[in-house]
Amino acid sequence: MRIHSKDNFGSYNPHLILAFYFLVILGTVLLSHPAITVGSFGSGLLYVFYLRGRRALKLLAFVLPVMVLGSLLNPIFNHRGANILTYFRGNPITAEAISYGIAAAFMLGSIIFWFATFNDIITSEKLMHVFGRFAPALTLIFSMVLRFVPRFGRQMKKVSQGQKAVGRDVTGGSLKQKIGHGLKIMSIMTTWSLENSVDLADSMKARGYGAGKRSHFAIYRMEGRDVVLAAVMTLGLGLIIVLALGLFGSQGNMNFYPRLYIEKPSVTGVCLNLLLVLFFLTPMILNVYEDLKWKRLISEI
Repeated sequence: MRIHSKDNFGSYNPHLILAFYFLVILGTVLLSHPAITVGSFGSGLLYVFYLRGRRALKLLAFVLPVMVLGSLLNPIFNHRGANILTYFRGNPITAEAISYGIAAAFMLGSIIFWFATFNDIITSEKLMHVFGRFAPALTLIFSMVLRFVPRFGRQMKKVSQGQKAVGRDVTGGSLKQKIGHGLKIMSIMTTWSLENSVDLADSMKARGYGAGKRSHFAIYRMEGRDVVLAAVMTLGLGLIIVLALGLFGSQGNMNFYPRLYIEKPSVTGVCLNLLLVLFFLTPMILNVYEDLKWKRLISEI
């Protein structure tokens, strides 16, 4: 029996979750149609806010300036294009370069949002399940790194607070003192890391790691809902292939150079783009459906 959680999509089979992220990134990078680019950006942004709530504003405050900076720098350094709007220090500023900079900024923002959600829902346990059978040693090292990084951050915070209590604050004093206090903290953290590594190695040896052939235990099974999601993945892959190959014209792409050109929308093209955007919204659709279902069940109690 599954217990209701905030993120329903993250409870699906890890193989399908990884496949979804692969297809989303692939579609975002390969297809340059404005509807698809903005759709991927909006879907990733919605999912970030769904998972993080107000904490997503911090990520948004980082992404938006990066996007603005990227869209401004491209026309300054890239002078390709037939439609010259003005000149900057003797160099032409073209409509094509501006458009491409904006499109690239939205693509970059989309990828950042999707990787942020990936980091939120993919745990080391899920990675071990997916890759443990094929590359157990590499997967183990990767999961250990994922576990070590937050532990290192928490320990550094404790050490910094302890050093501050005895008058070794890295934010106070002269530059020489700040450097000395910082080096002291790094020396302590280096010693802690080495001791932690030795303890971990001894613990693994005591538990028999490496003594024999490693067995593989999987806590995830393919259920009926996973089969349905797999069918959705297949549809998403088909849409990306059809649009990328231009089987119905350039309905999935926009030409920036040498001249801006976007094919006149057709009924088929609009439907394909809409279906792909709905595919990007798969996590939100599943989560909203589960939330509504959960509220209905609660109201009936």
